[in-house]
Amino acid sequence: MGEASESGKEQNEVVDVEVITLGKRFKVSDVPISMLGRDLRRMICARLPGKSGAHVVVQHGSSPLSLNQSLVQQGIVEGCVSLSCVYLPVNIAAAWRFLKGYQVDEEEFSLHGVTQLEGIQSGDQLMRLPNTLKRLAFADGFADNLDLDILPSSLQSLTLPDEFDQSLDHVNLPIGLRNLTFGQLFNHRIDHLTLPSSLQNLTFGWKFNQSLDHVEFPVALQRLCLRGDFNQSMDQVKLPGSLLSLHFSPMFNHSMDRVNLPTGLQSLTFGTRFNQSLEPEHLPSSLQNLTLGGRFDETLDQLRLPASLQSLTFGAEFNHPIESKLPRLQSLNFGDAFDQHLELGNLPSSLKSLSFGDEFNQPLDPGVLPNSLQHLAFGKEFNQPMERVNLPSELQSLVFGDRFNQAVSKVQWPSGLKTLTFGSRFNQQLSQLPQGLQSLTFGNMFNRRLDQIQLPDSLETLILGTLHNIVMERVALPTGLRHLSFGHGFTRKLDGVKLPQGPPNGAISGIPVATRAVAVSFLSG
Repeated sequence: MGEASESGKEQNEVVDVEVITLGKRFKVSDVPISMLGRDLRRMICARLPGKSGAHVVVQHGSSPLSLNQSLVQQGIVEGCVSLSCVYLPVNIAAAWRFLKGYQVDEEEFSLHGVTQLEGIQSGDQLMRLPNTLKRLAFADGFADNLDLDILPSSLQSLTLPDEFDQSLDHVNLPIGLRNLTFGQLFNHRIDHLTLPSSLQNLTFGWKFNQSLDHVEFPVALQRLCLRGDFNQSMDQVKLPGSLLSLHFSPMFNHSMDRVNLPTGLQSLTFGTRFNQSLEPEHLPSSLQNLTLGGRFDETLDQLRLPASLQSLTFGAEFNHPIESKLPRLQSLNFGDAFDQHLELGNLPSSLKSLSFGDEFNQPLDPGVLPNSLQHLAFGKEFNQPMERVNLPSELQSLVFGDRFNQAVSKVQWPSGLKTLTFGSRFNQQLSQLPQGLQSLTFGNMFNRRLDQIQLPDSLETLILGTLHNIVMERVALPTGLRHLSFGHGFTRKLDGVKLPQGPPNGAISGIPVATRAVAVSFLSG
């Protein structure tokens, strides 16, 4: 009878708790002395600001507040008691163990201060997310029902699992969310979902194919990405004026005649099946990057590109002459079907990067490549002589495709060339290389002597193809070489090869089994 009476008394007795921390002092009133230390710590943590990389430890005197004992069991029984709080660095190992279901002393408090969680596997791991969390991503295979209302308000980036396919009607997303990415299977309307006003990036998964007509996009939205199956009309969609980037799915193929693209749009990407006419008024004057769909095959006269455009990428089926003057582009990428002769003046003098698709195999007349060009890449079929081609003096990177196998002994390499890559069929003798070259890659069929080439001292990477199998004893490898790779067919011994002294991160791969010993000294200087 006496013990029952004492127990009832404990249930009714309360204390006032004064919490003291650096720069702050506050009181928690009428706390039952029967309350567990865990619950009191939660109350205290809710009143304190979260700090990235640090969690709150509550002290009663010289001892930490016990989570699994009541206040009375810890001697907190009457009047006003003082507790002190300090911020300590997060124990990442303990946080990881708690997420994996292991017992840790701090339990869910071990997560406090954590700002990023990836690979969440179950709903149980979501029950006590810290108020410091900014980024949350789920593991593949997450199959539990997901309650998005419990996510902390601090969250800024949310990547939902691929299996997530629940209705989001009237769900409250964190008010500070900036990035929202749906998984592959999500395919529900979002008309009744209030997107946070802070949202800047919105990405849908591959199965999403719902109308966006009645969706209220946040005024802060900057990037909208529609992937996979999306093929809905955009005529009635109210895109926010803040939108900078719009990416359509491979399936999208609707007319753009009535679509109001934001006047500040900078990047527009169409997918594989898009083949609709684009009138001049369709493209905002602010547009900087345009990627046309794989089936798009209009002439440039019909297209009339905005003067602001800096990057233009054609789809796989585009194959029309470049008769209209291109804007002051910096990057131009042709698709696989393009195989038109380029006339002098076709390419803008501002161009820095040019890449051709697989079918291009046209001779390049002298002067057709602008002097501003820094990066040039040919496709698989290109196999034209290069000896009369004026490679731009600013060129830094040159890539040849698989079929290229022309003599290059008389090619005038630009002095600033840093990267030179040959395709799989190239098997011609080289006589000279630019003195500033840093990376040299040969394809599978190259099998020529290297001792007749003066490899520049600036060379850092040398990659030899599958068939290269010529002795290396007389090859003068540059002293600054960092990466040297042999192909599968290389069987020569390296015993007499003078390997360069390289930095600590140097690497040699593909050394044949027949090699008895290789001595390499890595110097940090």
